[in-house]
Amino acid sequence: MKTLFTKNSLVKNIAATISTAVVLGVSASAFATSSIHIEAENYSASPGNGAVTQWQCGDNCIAMGWLDAGEWMTYDVDLPASSTGQYLVTYRVASVEDFGQLTLERAGGGAQFGSMVINNTGGWGNWQEISHVVTIPSTESALAILVDDGGFNIDWFQIESLASPGENLIVNGNFDNNTAWQTFVDDSARAVVSYGPSSKIFHGLVSVFDGSSEPWDVQLSQNGLTLEQGKTYSVSFDTWGSLVSGTYEVVVQEDGNDYTSYSATQTVHIAPFQENPSQHVEFEFTMHEPTDTNARLTFNVGGMGDLGGFHSFSVGIDNVVIKSK
Repeated sequence: MKTLFTKNSLVKNIAATISTAVVLGVSASAFATSSIHIEAENYSASPGNGAVTQWQCGDNCIAMGWLDAGEWMTYDVDLPASSTGQYLVTYRVASVEDFGQLTLERAGGGAQFGSMVINNTGGWGNWQEISHVVTIPSTESALAILVDDGGFNIDWFQIESLASPGENLIVNGNFDNNTAWQTFVDDSARAVVSYGPSSKIFHGLVSVFDGSSEPWDVQLSQNGLTLEQGKTYSVSFDTWGSLVSGTYEVVVQEDGNDYTSYSATQTVHIAPFQENPSQHVEFEFTMHEPTDTNARLTFNVGGMGDLGGFHSFSVGIDNVVIKSK
């Protein structure tokens, strides 16, 4: 049964929510099954690898150093499932020379999956991450990094499966369980952000009891999203509210550093006393920045716009989808 908020029921709803809602959050490790991380020094000790050199690059850092042309390292791998067979492979490398090159190939030779050029990073310990998209058969259980042209160091590499066009990048987009989403409430705001079975009628619910000054003071977000440079993505979700009228923001962005916006910040307008669900929002954006394997979708619900004199309100969110075009 749908719930219609009225001016009198608003206070009752807020009081009930604050007594039952649980603030929940998970880290990016919730998505770890879609990628594998391998330290370069954990290569197979089979014959042929004896000439490579390990380098103590810090208190908690061991890397493969001063690699020369013709050397290689093999690794046992358990590839994450991929509906496309495509993977984003990222290497953490350092060099003081240009035109080094490595190739990712089948252990023992044969099939080669892709090569990367490694240029001067500004120092042997000045690490940079470089990435390429490769296609690897799911049956591969051992891979090798072949040094085509040396003069560089490798700290680690990561293999992450890529979604096929039309596949939802969002985990738990209908809020059926308590996974994948993160919540944030700044000290300047009084709010409860909840989702999952305890909020079943509300799906993803943001209840604000005292308005804050900035949109990002109250957030519901999900990180760990892989966005490929040059691809276009569609974002869609359903939303509703219990307030008189107001607006909130949604943005796809970098998770950390400068929080670079990959999509333009979208303003969502909520009409008075809407039902559940009442409004479908959809927009597109093209990823112009370099590929990001830990992008974030953020709903900024603090600092709401015109509230018609109200300082307390609830906003519901459901059926969240991000797909590549």
